[in-house]
Amino acid sequence: MPKVLSNEEKKHMLTKLESAMVATRFMTLKHINTSVIRNSIDFVAIEVQDPKFIETLIKQVKFLFKYDKQDLIRKKAEQCVKNLG
Repeated sequence: MPKVLSNEEKKHMLTKLESAMVATRFMTLKHINTSVIRNSIDFVAIEVQDPKFIETLIKQVKFLFKYDKQDLIRKKAEQCVKNLG
């Protein structure tokens, strides 16, 4: 059964996407992708409850896709945008 993230988990996810550590950003994007594919996090319910979080999440992922210096991050962010969209 998919879970809905708490406010602390949402904040933590967004913070990790802004990390200076490449591995942290990569693993966060990987976690988001895996969660969408496996439906382990209910992003639809989260969007209904907290549309601003989903908007911010997608905005940050798109920013990484366009501007991150690491090709690996840009590729993972591209997958994430497709899966969230």
